[in-house]
Amino acid sequence: MAAEKQDFKMWKGETKRLIITVTDQEGIPVDLAGAEIVWLMQRQAYNETVPRVRKETGDGIELVGGGVFHVNLQPADTEEIPRGNYLHEAEVTDLEGNVSVVTIGTVNLAPSIT
Repeated sequence: MAAEKQDFKMWKGETKRLIITVTDQEGIPVDLAGAEIVWLMQRQAYNETVPRVRKETGDGIELVGGGVFHVNLQPADTEEIPRGNYLHEAEVTDLEGNVSVVTIGTVNLAPSIT
């Protein structure tokens, strides 16, 4: 089950680490060993032509253990995209090929004066 309304605010060009915990229906952390994870941030769902940020396991996503993974955003990820509200979503594919959306929400990308 996806954790919904995982909304946050960040500034363009900021370094940010998202800490995401995946649990099952009983609240027990899910073993993510060997899982493939993709995290996307884009302005509209189902439209690949708009600016977006994509992170995946080994390229911006770090598996920590205990059902936790980090999404590491670097300044270059958001410096050149317009400010505004974006959707974000993380999807996990386990070792058996099962796909689950584990978190969804919005990102308010604010302008930075520096």
